[in-house]
Amino acid sequence: MNEPGGGLTGLISSDHMGISGLSLGGATTYPLLFNSCCRDERYVSGILMSALELPFADHPYDYSRRIPILAFAGTDDDVIPYELQQETLTRLAGPKWNVTLPGGQHSQPFENNPSPQDELVSAATVDFWDLTLRGDEAAAERLVAHTTVEGLSFVDVTP
Repeated sequence: MNEPGGGLTGLISSDHMGISGLSLGGATTYPLLFNSCCRDERYVSGILMSALELPFADHPYDYSRRIPILAFAGTDDDVIPYELQQETLTRLAGPKWNVTLPGGQHSQPFENNPSPQDELVSAATVDFWDLTLRGDEAAAERLVAHTTVEGLSFVDVTP
C-alpha cells in the first residue's frame, strides 16, 4: 500500500523504523537490534515488553550500539523473572527508558486483559515513537511523566 497510488503512499519510511516485541516477540526484537546474525540498521529505536535475550546460533550480541530503547518489566512476571530482564537491560548502551511496573505480570499490561497499567503503557508507547521516529523532543518529558505514576510505575532514564 506504500507503492505509488496506494493508500499509504509516502507515509511509510522503510529506512527509519521502530520495532517492538512482547515476550517471545521481544526475544526476536533483541537480535534485530543487537545481534550480528540479523541486525537491521533500518530500525532506529525499539520497545521491549517482558522481553529476554535468547542465544541466537553462534552469533554474539553487541550492546554497544546506541539506540533508543523503551523497556517495560513487571515485578510479578511469572514467565521471565524481573531480575533476569533487568540483567540484560543493564548491558544496553542507551539511551533507554527502563520502566518498572510494580505488581505487573508478564503480558497483562500489554494485551487485552484489563490492567491498571494499560493506560500508561499506551501513552508511553506513543510518546516514545513520537520522540524517536517523529523527532518530537517534547515527547521525552511526556514519556517520563506517563511512566512515573505513584503505585503503578517508575522509570530509570539512561541518556
